[in-house]
Amino acid sequence: MLNVLKVRIYPNKKQEIALAKSFGCSRFVWNYYLNKTNNQYQETGKRMSYCDMARDLTQLKKLPDTDDLITNKQGKISAIDLGLNSLVTVFDGEKCYKVDPIKLTKKYAKRLKRRQQALSRKIKGSLNSKKQVKRVAKVHEKIANTRLDFLHQLSRRLVDKNQVIVAENLCVKGLARTKLAKSLLDAGLGMLLNFIGYKLNREGGKLIKVDRFFPSTKLCNCCKFKNDSLNLSIREWVCPSCQTHHDRDENAAKNVREEGLRILSTNTVGHNVFQACGEDVRLVGTFTKKRFSVKQESPVTAPA
Repeated sequence: MLNVLKVRIYPNKKQEIALAKSFGCSRFVWNYYLNKTNNQYQETGKRMSYCDMARDLTQLKKLPDTDDLITNKQGKISAIDLGLNSLVTVFDGEKCYKVDPIKLTKKYAKRLKRRQQALSRKIKGSLNSKKQVKRVAKVHEKIANTRLDFLHQLSRRLVDKNQVIVAENLCVKGLARTKLAKSLLDAGLGMLLNFIGYKLNREGGKLIKVDRFFPSTKLCNCCKFKNDSLNLSIREWVCPSCQTHHDRDENAAKNVREEGLRILSTNTVGHNVFQACGEDVRLVGTFTKKRFSVKQESPVTAPA
């Protein structure tokens, strides 16, 4: 029988830096040779042996701290539309594809419910109660780790295929105060954008964020007609102007990509067409009377 002793260490600042460098080097070497041996297997049908990796690592160490290993990416320019029905809808200029969310909270809801029910039956502060708290925490840890793994893999696939990725600048904190908060936080949309951003920056790519008020969903990608009657329940619609049938998410991804290309070409940030007073920002329903603000902002004029 093997005995395991788990020890918590409290390193100082200098030791933290040394540990971070060591862990970073180990992670880099692991990922580097995992990718290299997979590529060799696809080309030759044979993987790299440990001796091959060790010999190659000796030469790799002679390269001067990691800039020589990072090259400017020459990939595609893709747009992603984030949502809850389809977590990501990707348009690369030629075709669209979707990635569905894994919905971890729903998947582990039954297990979490049983653990929490068992905890509620324990006497607060007792030894059994402390043990059950750990069991509940393990379920939450499982959910968090699975979500992180999924988002890391998804962001890696997107970054590997694209030099520039365009996405909407979502206000996650604001959306988390709506009735969709549980599904939104479970999907981890803000976390996904963060992962894509730092991975693109590390590899010489670029993440372009389109203004959150840009009407990507409402605009017809063909004739640019703006359909103000759309609501969240409508997943497909036909343009009243040109009669083009649209998938809601695919149409939004196409519009986001066009706006990203405009921002990239003009070197501007976000969308600058909307007024500061906030007119026409909220959705106007088909059965509600449209309201306007009473006082508009007066134009600012330079002094004579």
